Amino acid sequence: MRLVQRYVRLTGATIAVTATSLAILAPQVAAPHSITPDPPTASVWALVAAATGITVISVVYRLRAGLPSFRVSLVIMLVQCGVTVTAIVILGPGTSVELLTPATALFILADPWSWIGFIGLQTVELGFFHDYPSLLALLCTVAHSLVTGFALYALVKVTEHAVTLRRAQVRMVDLAIANERLRISRDLHDTLGQELTAIGLRAELAEKILSTAPQRAAEHLRGIQHTTERTLTEVRGVARGDWNPAFDDAVASASILLETAGVRCNLDIGTRPQGLAEHVASWAVREATTNVLNHSIARFCTITTRNRDDLFLLTVDNDGVQTPGLKCGAGLAGLDDRVTRIGGVMRAGRRGRTGYRLTVEIPETRGAL
Repeated sequence: MRLVQRYVRLTGATIAVTATSLAILAPQVAAPHSITPDPPTASVWALVAAATGITVISVVYRLRAGLPSFRVSLVIMLVQCGVTVTAIVILGPGTSVELLTPATALFILADPWSWIGFIGLQTVELGFFHDYPSLLALLCTVAHSLVTGFALYALVKVTEHAVTLRRAQVRMVDLAIANERLRISRDLHDTLGQELTAIGLRAELAEKILSTAPQRAAEHLRGIQHTTERTLTEVRGVARGDWNPAFDDAVASASILLETAGVRCNLDIGTRPQGLAEHVASWAVREATTNVLNHSIARFCTITTRNRDDLFLLTVDNDGVQTPGLKCGAGLAGLDDRVTRIGGVMRAGRRGRTGYRLTVEIPETRGAL
């Protein structure tokens, strides 16, 4: 942004200097030695249009694709020089076509070669194709040419920075959209995973006891209705981005689900997390519970929390790993992302032949994300 402001200021300065140069040149132009040129012919217009078109194409190419390669620059300069030489041979000097060749060099060559080419071509054009009535006229023409070149260069650079800034803004918007989609996908996975597991578990139990214990089956069906309503509320919160599970609720829900599924749940809650640590720890408990219910044949599960050196430690152990080559799925990957974003560490892996442990270490003094 500072570069754009600097180029804007420089462009304003060059416009002021250009106006001053034109004011100095005005008396020279109105002097008696001035020669009134003939009206422009079709040949003049054709050559001016060709040279102008090449210059415009050079500017557009630079703004859309950046500086051209050496071969492309060489081709453009050869064509522009050919148009200029043709105009000088056919029409003679003074048609202003030759002024576009140095400008083209400014647009298609990298610094400092752009200015070297511009000054060199301007020197040839001013020294060999124009006559000056006085030293003042020569100096004013040189100053005007340099200032005009700088003004054109500054204008292109400002436009180039504006295009770059616009492209960066578009990329930032695309990145923000992708991050939001990732957040919604991750939150929906973590939210719906446990709730759908609970609904499926209660529905299975209700089916098994429907004929022998209809009252208990009805309780499970009412539990399914309650879970469905709660899930709908949570999904709405996820869509808004303002929902996070409470740690105590996550632990209580995990204990109920595990016990209902026949998994003995041992709670050893030595401390409770605060702030962002609470949100992340809650998601960790939900993900660990879902994995125990869906991917293990555990008989017991232990949830432990401790404090150590300003770190909140959460450990979830179970004894029912049934997949030898257990890999980190989308749920654990999303949990690892949550933990890493607030400076924590997540570890998950087998313990012994059938044990599995999920450990999360979270700094409790972290601020907002």
